[in-house]
Amino acid sequence: MKRIQSSMIVNVTRVIFEGDMSMKNVSISSIENSTGLVLYPKIAQKLGLCLVENKVKPGLLAEGTTGQIAHEISSLLQENGIRSFEARELANNSLSCSTEKIIANELVKELSDTVALFSRLKQHGSKIAVCTADNRKSSLLALKRMGVTHLVDMIVCGDDKNTIPKPNPHNALKICSFLNIKPSQAIMVGDTRVDIEMAHNAQLGAAVGVLSGIGCRDHLHKADVLLDHVGHLVETFYEK
Repeated sequence: MKRIQSSMIVNVTRVIFEGDMSMKNVSISSIENSTGLVLYPKIAQKLGLCLVENKVKPGLLAEGTTGQIAHEISSLLQENGIRSFEARELANNSLSCSTEKIIANELVKELSDTVALFSRLKQHGSKIAVCTADNRKSSLLALKRMGVTHLVDMIVCGDDKNTIPKPNPHNALKICSFLNIKPSQAIMVGDTRVDIEMAHNAQLGAAVGVLSGIGCRDHLHKADVLLDHVGHLVETFYEK
């Protein structure tokens, strides 16, 4: 494995933490209560929520921005007879409710010792950026609760202005420009298909898939490097 001389870790927040699925349940329930319709199975299927395993699977919820998710929920509501304005309002309110529950109930579960991981990366001279489809408010709070805000050089969120959703290379190239590094000097670490595709589209130095998040081997098969756990990142790129 080649050593990355001047690296930037473009890291998806879902690789580091995941939200509790009960948050999504409440969000969908609020739509059903407002409309009187039984939509949970349809919304769950559209978003990529597995009702049998009670977990998030690769799909819109794992890969899409808040705006994209709201659009799909709104479209589904309109297909079931809800007027367009009301459908958009219900979709946006349900997602706002989800964000507030994350903030109020601290629904953050770390998949690694994030402080230790980021600190080791910094010891090797890495620049760290977070590129996430999640909204800025909940992302910043999650990083703060994990105690790594001071270790992150840049964060790009799904609701930021002048951003384009993955797998478009725009956000990755924006990060490289801000950190003053070449794309070939950067690696992308992610747990979804669009993370890997964005890395390739931006011609980054490596697309690293991790199996400790949402994605499985089938979804991450195009990764240049596939790790069983995000905690193996440093030893793979720096300590061999």
